[in-house]
Amino acid sequence: MSDYLNKIHNATNNIRGVAYELDSLSGSFQITGNNAMADTLLVLSEELFRYQSEINDAVGENLSIELHRAQENSATIVKTALAAISMTENKEQT
Repeated sequence: MSDYLNKIHNATNNIRGVAYELDSLSGSFQITGNNAMADTLLVLSEELFRYQSEINDAVGENLSIELHRAQENSATIVKTALAAISMTENKEQT
């Protein structure tokens, strides 16, 4: 799982880095008076930030689901172990 998370972390960091570069270029075009290019680059930058956020949200949701499943499995194991111990103790008492 950690390899999967590292790959996603690296990819989303790259997306964010490109978004910052586009945002910076947008500002440069704005300064030179090329508002059309500045606006285009700004829109692309904002879209990349949004995509990065959507990826992070999806990964977080998936991790929450997996954690919940793991907690349920752990609870089942503990319940089963306690039931087995209880059955063993009951047999020993009779």
